[in-house]
Amino acid sequence: MIKLYDLTATWFYSGYLRPASGTWGTLAALPLCFGVAIICGIWGLILGSMILFCIGLWASHQYEIKTGEHDSSRVVIDEAAGMMLASIPIVYYVQYWWMVAICFGAFRLFDAVKIGPVGWLDNNIHGALGVMLDDIAAGLMAAVVIMGVMQWII
Repeated sequence: MIKLYDLTATWFYSGYLRPASGTWGTLAALPLCFGVAIICGIWGLILGSMILFCIGLWASHQYEIKTGEHDSSRVVIDEAAGMMLASIPIVYYVQYWWMVAICFGAFRLFDAVKIGPVGWLDNNIHGALGVMLDDIAAGLMAAVVIMGVMQWII
C-alpha cells in the first residue's frame, strides 16, 4: 500500500536511491523545476517552492512520526523545494543550456557545505521546519550567487 507521506517526503521514492540520496532527490526535481521556470517564470518557481515547502512540512513531520527518524536522508522533498528557488536564474539565462547544471551544482554545494545561514538553520531549527528551511536557504543562496556572477560576467 502506498503511504502518501512516504511518497511525498521521499520525492516519489528518489530518496531511497543510494548513495547520495539528496543528490538523487535534486535530480528527480530538475524536470519539474525546468518546466516551471520555462512555463511560469520566477513567480511560478517561488509559488512552487512555497507549495512544496508546505507539503514538505507535513510529509517530513509524518515521516519522522511513523519511522522515528529525525531528518532522515530519505526525506528529499526539501531538496525539491530548494531546487525550485535555485532554478530562478534559468528564467533569465535560458539561452545558456548549461544554466540547469550550474543551478544544480550550486544548490548541491550550498546544501552540502552548509555555509552561513544554511548551517545555522540546520543546527538550530529542529523538526520538520528545520528539515525544510536549510534547503530553502541553500536554494536562495545559490540563486543569488549565480545571478550576481552572471551579471558580472555578461
